[in-house]
Amino acid sequence: MRILVITATHTFPHAGRPHAGLFFANLLLRLKPLVKQIAVVCPTAYIPAPLLGLRRFARQRLITPNDCWNGIDVYRPHYFSIHSHSLLWAQARSFSAAAFRTACRLREKSPFDVVIGYGFGPAAHAAQFVAKSFRKRAVSWAIGTDVHAAPQRSPDNFRLFAHNVRYNDMVLTESEDLRLTIMRRCRSAHHVHTYYKGIDLACLKIPPTCKP
Repeated sequence: MRILVITATHTFPHAGRPHAGLFFANLLLRLKPLVKQIAVVCPTAYIPAPLLGLRRFARQRLITPNDCWNGIDVYRPHYFSIHSHSLLWAQARSFSAAAFRTACRLREKSPFDVVIGYGFGPAAHAAQFVAKSFRKRAVSWAIGTDVHAAPQRSPDNFRLFAHNVRYNDMVLTESEDLRLTIMRRCRSAHHVHTYYKGIDLACLKIPPTCKP
């Protein structure tokens, strides 16, 4: 199986934020030996060159169009962001267009079998749009504020939320509470399931004290 993952820049590690979305990135790393290929598309907000010199965009200057994270190819096409937390539908359309262009290029080299959108907003919308365009399955992941807060901010946001629930083939949630929240708001949410990513405790083990 070949998997195409679509997510936002702030939910996958990059040079400016090496620990961003690390739990999900580590999950993909564990999944990598079990599949033929994993590619990640992280559309990045376009910032005009003159503004990149400002201190507030220091981390964005470190982001490259293509990179490789622990053997996983990552692509970061630019999209036009409207920088509004209340107009996510418009944001999702621009985000999806950038993801679609990159997906078309990747498909020519190596066709993918399923599309995963991590983040129940523009990323989930992009996943179902790309999957539908290529007649593939779309799976999207709800994280937290993308369900608890974002849909309540505006009718535009709720429209995107309801659209994502309806048109993704499967929706995964970080917790049972998120699943129940989605089901209360959308009657057609029978395909929503809880998936606990878990925590690798190996790195937390304290080595035995060495005896003199």
